[in-house]
Amino acid sequence: MEREAGARRDVAGDVTKDAMLGGRIRIYQEKRGYRFSVDAVLLSFFAQAREPGRALDLGTGCGIVPLLLAHRYPRVEITGVEIQPRLAALAEKNIRANGRETQVRILAGDLRKLPFEGVPKGFDLVVANPPYRRMGTGLVNPDGQRAMARHEIHADLAEVVACARRMLKHLGKFAVVYPAERLAEVMHAMRSGGVEPKRLRLVHNTAEAPATLLLCEGARGAGPDLRVQAPLVIYERPGVYTRDASEMLYSGGPGETPALSAPPRIPSA
Repeated sequence: MEREAGARRDVAGDVTKDAMLGGRIRIYQEKRGYRFSVDAVLLSFFAQAREPGRALDLGTGCGIVPLLLAHRYPRVEITGVEIQPRLAALAEKNIRANGRETQVRILAGDLRKLPFEGVPKGFDLVVANPPYRRMGTGLVNPDGQRAMARHEIHADLAEVVACARRMLKHLGKFAVVYPAERLAEVMHAMRSGGVEPKRLRLVHNTAEAPATLLLCEGARGAGPDLRVQAPLVIYERPGVYTRDASEMLYSGGPGETPALSAPPRIPSA
């Protein structure tokens, strides 16, 4: 069963209202459709933006990554692109609910067709939490939103990388979160797609556990020189976050509400 990120949930109608970062960010999500996972939150903390600058989120879903990036980088203009109109509308609602209309905008559209009107090239940062599973592998979820978020129905990894390259300025950065088991594919897709891998971090639930996720950052047109960071370990022991994880998962000091409710994992089908 998939567990969602978020805390202090209030259910009403077809959406739920979640609070993150001690209530500083409010997120409306589909009650039964696709819900963002911890992966997107880890990506938003891994990505490094330049201020002032422009950032683009490919497949923004409910808008969680743009909101977290906006919180971290108040002088970065952020665009989120989402192919599913209902999710794009929900993301727009979340931007308004958090008062970020002047900093973040959401557009409904197919990332494979970028650039299109209203989204010019030349971004400093592109981020993506693309579908993890190839078509023909695993069970496709009967819920359309979840299926498109998990399986490469509308765009595969190579198409996401190609889009990132088109939209980035020279030496602009592309950050992605993906299953650790597909590390070789990520390296190949980025290098063959003209986005040189520059920074890599693996994510483990515990120090003894194998990696479940990878966080990788590349740069358009850069030379080869990959820096492998220390692993990100989520739990020091059962129920106790590591210091690195606490900086991401908690809203502030000891005793405050956790920003997230689940360790990173590959979503099930």
